[in-house]
Amino acid sequence: MRPVAAQVEFEVLQPALGLVNAQAKVAQAISPLKKTLRTTGKINFPVEVEVSDASGQSVARMRVTWNLKKN
Repeated sequence: MRPVAAQVEFEVLQPALGLVNAQAKVAQAISPLKKTLRTTGKINFPVEVEVSDASGQSVARMRVTWNLKKN
């Protein structure tokens, strides 16, 4: 597999205090993505990332659009 981050959008909401934590989610159901990868050999999908600081406040958001291709 060859993953490529095709597009990245990053929005800073406020300064972070202390350590930060990032949680990412694939915005689509995984099963159809896997099926498309098997049949076409490539997929394109967004991943949403939420970044929060030590107090739990949301400090940034990111959206990464990934292109995944079989070698």
